[in-house]
Amino acid sequence: MVYAYDQVTGHNFVTFDPATGDEANCTQPLTTVLVYHKDGLNLTSDEGPLRIGILGSEGLLTEGHWWIKYVTKIEIRPAIEEWALMLRGALVENMTRATFESGVNEACHGLNWTDNNENVWTGMPLWLLVGRVDDGNMHETNSSVRAFNDTLALQGYTVKVSTGQDYSYEFNSTRVMRNANIIVANRLNGAPLPEPYWPLRLVGSALFSNETLSNIVEIQIEFPGS
Repeated sequence: MVYAYDQVTGHNFVTFDPATGDEANCTQPLTTVLVYHKDGLNLTSDEGPLRIGILGSEGLLTEGHWWIKYVTKIEIRPAIEEWALMLRGALVENMTRATFESGVNEACHGLNWTDNNENVWTGMPLWLLVGRVDDGNMHETNSSVRAFNDTLALQGYTVKVSTGQDYSYEFNSTRVMRNANIIVANRLNGAPLPEPYWPLRLVGSALFSNETLSNIVEIQIEFPGS
């Protein structure tokens, strides 16, 4: 996970009421910490020995993807520019950089693909992003894999991938369906994508050269008759 400077200093986190789960603004400072104890004991092997935590005196919750487990390295990098990916279908989600990067973690859905020039692209399959908004089930508990609606995909719809240059390309749902060789990449050779690819690029062995879109900003499902 990459944290902006203001997040390292405890700012710009969305907070939630632990009783209701509703968004609630904090009135006291938050602190981003490196956690090694919980309830007075060392972190167990399913969390630590070290993890990141966002703590505050009011006991408000923050989104789980910020609480990175198994921390082994902290690195200072040049400032990053925030971005978001708009997902539209039966649901609408403006996916933040942090949420996307959480899904690309090796322990989650991250995939690497090496092109003919030995460049390594890292991202997640397009079909997993489609599965977040193809019906009312955005992310089934413990498995976004099951959130993808195979029945709808077999019935047929169009997946429209759009760039910041007002260009788009359309894929049939059956081509996208559980296809691990069509990847939405956010990293190139271990680093954030440079221009002109930034922030996301469509890559993979299942694509023709004209389908490797750069500067992706939106993925939209177009259902028949819509």
